[in-house]
Amino acid sequence: MEDINNVINMPEENKQEFFVGDGVRNDSFIKESNGKIGVLSFLFSIFYPIGYFYKQWKAIKKNNEEYKNISPFWRGVFYPFYAFKFTKILDNLLTIKKNMDFSGATNEEEKKKLENEYAVFNKFYSNSYMIALVPIVTVALIFCTFIPESFNTGIGAAVWVTIYMTLRNLQKAIDKILPQDHPKGKLTFSDFLGFLILIIFLISMLFIFPLFNDPWIEIKGNTLTDTDAKYSITFPFENQKIVRIGIGITSYCQKKPGTESDASVICLQSVDFSASSFERDVIAKELEEADNTKILSSKTALYNDNLGYCFSVENASNICFMQLKDNPKMAISVISNFNEEVPFENLEKMLNSYKKL
Repeated sequence: MEDINNVINMPEENKQEFFVGDGVRNDSFIKESNGKIGVLSFLFSIFYPIGYFYKQWKAIKKNNEEYKNISPFWRGVFYPFYAFKFTKILDNLLTIKKNMDFSGATNEEEKKKLENEYAVFNKFYSNSYMIALVPIVTVALIFCTFIPESFNTGIGAAVWVTIYMTLRNLQKAIDKILPQDHPKGKLTFSDFLGFLILIIFLISMLFIFPLFNDPWIEIKGNTLTDTDAKYSITFPFENQKIVRIGIGITSYCQKKPGTESDASVICLQSVDFSASSFERDVIAKELEEADNTKILSSKTALYNDNLGYCFSVENASNICFMQLKDNPKMAISVISNFNEEVPFENLEKMLNSYKKL
């Protein structure tokens, strides 16, 4: 453990400002405001810590001989794996700073005040948040593919809060050990370029990701097979490709051959009814509230021995829900834009093609 004797050899008036711990000068960090951390972690979510730690490790490499051979880029990309090392450096520097401050305390009241002041800088507190990022981000990425968007919002908020609390706590420790007149970090051209590349990457993924089907979905011709839910269903249009649309709530859609209008689109979704009952009036009310419109007509029927409801929604679409007899908590919905090219008959044809594997 480094101690107060590690103060850098410099003029006496500056010795209380500069010191070394774990081979790192205390001024080898970037000073960031809580507001900047909050805004950027909100905008870039799980990607922001990559840039944050890249800049911190870059500053450490620049100012310390022992770290000349590290790669700030890879330490930023794999920041959770370097969390213990980073917080260990901060902990050692904080210990030195604390000893220095205590050496200048003249009475017990000042020492007690310093104890309370340094109590918030707890290494385990920082590491626990850092470690939590790994499973939280992993679970979030997985769940955002499988569960409804309302839950995605909650998960996204939890991830943001975790990232913000982690970086804010670490930044508090950094600010404590930095010299008082240490300048705040500025947004450099390379930072701007990096964020621009990241934004372009994220936007491109919105177009690239839907091109790949979920691994449990098999498509042959106009028949879709879900190997996880163990069913198959056939779309009404022959010789027309079925494409995956959306991230989070995923739809598989097909257009009528030879048409360009979105009015000819027909889509399939799986719906979880575990949180609400599968009743016609309840579904109709939810549709009207969601679309701020009204139901023009409705129909109740059995499709291949499964109960189904179909609705015509004003200025919107035709939509059918079919509850699976062998899995009452799950339903299949098929939807098309309101157009004569995709009448109810096409939706009902799809529902009647349902087969349990």
